[in-house]
Amino acid sequence: MDRFKDPTSPFHLPPGTQGPDSPDPLPEEISPAEEGRATLAALGYDPDSFWEQPVVWGDHDSFQ
Repeated sequence: MDRFKDPTSPFHLPPGTQGPDSPDPLPEEISPAEEGRATLAALGYDPDSFWEQPVVWGDHDSFQ
């Protein structure tokens, strides 16, 4: 808390002001599928050969 109160600190926030939401830039929002495709393409796999298999809960429910 002392660093936020010290005017010489880079963390100082004057009373009545609000700091940034985050010091880091926001990452681009991409879906896990898009991220997977991009990773596989970067590894040299042919994007035309990608096949997406949808999976539903019933496929994993051992008690049915």
